[in-house]
Amino acid sequence: MKSFQEFISNDIGTVEGKLITGIIGEIPSKTARSPKLWNPAFERLKLEAVFLPFDVSKNNLESLINALKQDERVLGFSVTNPYKSEIIKYLDEIDEIARQIDAVNTVVRSKDGKIKGYNTDGKGFIDSLLIPHPGYDKEEPFLYSLRLEGKKILVIGAGGASKSVSFYLAKEIGKDGRIYIANRTLENARSITSKIESFYKCAATPIDEIDIAFCLSNADILVNASIKGSDGLKQVDGRYFCLRNFSSLAPATPIAIPRLEDEDDTNLLDRIDIANRREIQKNKYDSTRLFINLPKDKKLHIADIIHTPAETILLAQAGHFGHSTMNGIGMNIMQAVDSFYKIMNSYLYDKGYSNEAYNMVKDTMFSVK
Repeated sequence: MKSFQEFISNDIGTVEGKLITGIIGEIPSKTARSPKLWNPAFERLKLEAVFLPFDVSKNNLESLINALKQDERVLGFSVTNPYKSEIIKYLDEIDEIARQIDAVNTVVRSKDGKIKGYNTDGKGFIDSLLIPHPGYDKEEPFLYSLRLEGKKILVIGAGGASKSVSFYLAKEIGKDGRIYIANRTLENARSITSKIESFYKCAATPIDEIDIAFCLSNADILVNASIKGSDGLKQVDGRYFCLRNFSSLAPATPIAIPRLEDEDDTNLLDRIDIANRREIQKNKYDSTRLFINLPKDKKLHIADIIHTPAETILLAQAGHFGHSTMNGIGMNIMQAVDSFYKIMNSYLYDKGYSNEAYNMVKDTMFSVK
């Protein structure tokens, strides 16, 4: 039996004698916040367990999953982009909500080596809107004075996170509300809205991202569920780009460049910013104009699921114009708490832990800076 470590590209050190959980993605070792949340929780509960980042290419994904299934130390793992939908075909079972969403971010391994997929993103996002948390620097919840029922919500993005967030929002706003899904590929947006209307009888409209202006003026809440604005390097066909200096509110076509021999990430990111200077300026200008053109008395609640950086270009611009803003730290924490419970529940029960353990985990994750 091959070790799972043979199929990941990052060094995770020695894990002998420990229970194993982790997060699967392209480069979670550089972008994921989850290890900072899970590992202190393990320490708080005095568990010999570790949460690890698993950097894996698409070519090695199936092999990694099989190796994790066969490793008795593994209790489960999280999944991040770009594998939330890709991983489904390797599961033995899938929760019904995750099946509807067609995206999985939490996988639980049973004692017999079977794995079942869940999705905690949507619930985590809704909780972050309605429960006070460290990602929103006020005592009251983000939507303290605003009920979700009947609201009009504009969601940017049509990936796995957008599916989860949009489905849960549709449940909350009901038949009198409306969701707009904006994406540069209209067909991807339409695939989400058609499912929403089928499952929840909520009005849902797909729009091209160039048509955001009209929907923005009619919306009560704006949610960025895309990766535009996120930190870290992205790779496509051996070339690299970064989205941290772009607003998700306006179209952009980032320029990708090759890495020089022995070039470190800092220098590569600097060169990417230089190569994209004009595209960044245009994107920021177009995004700013959308805010300027809103009616003066129009104040939106704007949430970004991105947590790194804590303030995206979108949130910085929105705050400048007096809109209420919230970053993705709360969602990140809330979904991590739910994911922890799903993966660890059976083990904690067998070891005699009480329900208080769940509150200890939540308090510990909330305290992480």
